[in-house]
Amino acid sequence: MKSRYKEIEGSAYLQKDVLSGAIINTNEKEIERARIRKKQKMKRKEEEAKLKTEVVQLRSDIAALTQLVKEMVE
Repeated sequence: MKSRYKEIEGSAYLQKDVLSGAIINTNEKEIERARIRKKQKMKRKEEEAKLKTEVVQLRSDIAALTQLVKEMVE
C-alpha cells in the first residue's frame, strides 16, 4: 500500500500530502509555538479593537462635555 504522505527532501519535519498537495509540518514543538503565536496575535487584535472603541467613546464624551460647557458659558 502506498503512503499518502511523501517526505520532502532536506527537511526532517515536512511532508507532502500527495492527494491534496498540502505541506504538513510534523514537528510538534514548532506546531505548539505556532498555536501560541496565533493566540497572542488574536489577543493583541482584540485589545487593539477594544482600545479603538474606548477612544471613540472618549472623543464622544469630550465633545458632549465641550458642548455643555459652551452652553453654560452662553
